[in-house]
Amino acid sequence: MLLHDQIDMYESEAEQRVLIHEAQAQIRERFATPVAWGATATASIASLSIVSEKEAFAGVFAVITALATTFLAAYKPAEKAAEHVKAANDYDHLKRALRGLRYDLEGALKYKYVPQQEVDPETGTSYDAGGYQFSGTDRKRLADARKRFDDLKTKWYDVRSNAPFVQLETPNVEPGHVDRHDE
Repeated sequence: MLLHDQIDMYESEAEQRVLIHEAQAQIRERFATPVAWGATATASIASLSIVSEKEAFAGVFAVITALATTFLAAYKPAEKAAEHVKAANDYDHLKRALRGLRYDLEGALKYKYVPQQEVDPETGTSYDAGGYQFSGTDRKRLADARKRFDDLKTKWYDVRSNAPFVQLETPNVEPGHVDRHDE
């Protein structure tokens, strides 16, 4: 697989992972805040019920408060949201670095303009139908791009191993996977 194609594949998956992690963070943040506020409110109502000698209300609200705080302590939605935000930021940084690498790689490829005159058969006018043709590579820049890509792949796997698991919407071949038929 060509380096350019590998960069595109990683960049595309990084974009997907950014969007998924951002969405997961928003879901957890939207869920954590009302539960935390609800636990605070029910604790307040329970304490007021005790002061006003309404033991039944106090008991019910104490149980609700206990359930809400147990849920928050066990599930930790705010912490999980922070993990997803961090993962989204890390993947976004990788995506930007991959995009910059792709532009640098395109700069390492040399093209030359090949003019060609054509005649339009309907009008009989002449026009330039030339185009750009690949003429070689800057080997030093290409080697630098390969080294940078290898460094970014290492960072990719570090981010991936520390990020919370998410299922991609369009699962594709794992970045870095080499199909035996392409070798």
